[in-house]
Amino acid sequence: MDIKKKIPNILTFSRLFFTLLILLFGLLKQFNLVLIFCIIASITDFFDGFLARKFKAITEFGAKLDAVVDKVFVICLLITLINTNISFLVLLLLEMLIGISNLYYYFKLSYVNSLLVGKIKTASLFVTIIIAYFHLFFNIPIFLTILNGFIYMTGNLQFLSFISYLEFFLENSNKKTVENISTDDDLEKTIYVNNLDDLLETGEEVI
Repeated sequence: MDIKKKIPNILTFSRLFFTLLILLFGLLKQFNLVLIFCIIASITDFFDGFLARKFKAITEFGAKLDAVVDKVFVICLLITLINTNISFLVLLLLEMLIGISNLYYYFKLSYVNSLLVGKIKTASLFVTIIIAYFHLFFNIPIFLTILNGFIYMTGNLQFLSFISYLEFFLENSNKKTVENISTDDDLEKTIYVNNLDDLLETGEEVI
């Protein structure tokens, strides 16, 4: 494989490294360093997708890796903010619940669609984190009011996302069961017809 096609995945792995640094310095309350590494991680997030399209190096592995690293990135950011506002613990637990449930659905169905409510939830969550850091750096009272509103909204969107993905799983799990049953029935019919043809060709009686 051309080395340039490996660059997007290398950037994705580097984002995981910077994410762990964000967690470390966040727990140490070195929020200036957290901000710097957040910017670097965001830049790698942009370029891994951009270069994957440019070099025509989009792969299933790369897409899954990017999704996992993005989830780890968000979870680490939420962990760094728990000490500043205990409400982030609720957002963290809900986000982990969504991540674990989606992973479970993926292994059961072999795929999980990205629902619109999930995309809105993710956008709201990132805005909430950004506002939290603005409040942390500038300590402007209005930011706290806005932040509390976004925390409440994001928590509700997370819960709605979890319910929506649960409904998606149940609906598609039932479809998969029906498809498997239909396939089994078709197989039995095929075997029966083939056996019947063999009997007719040999001239044996069919009871």
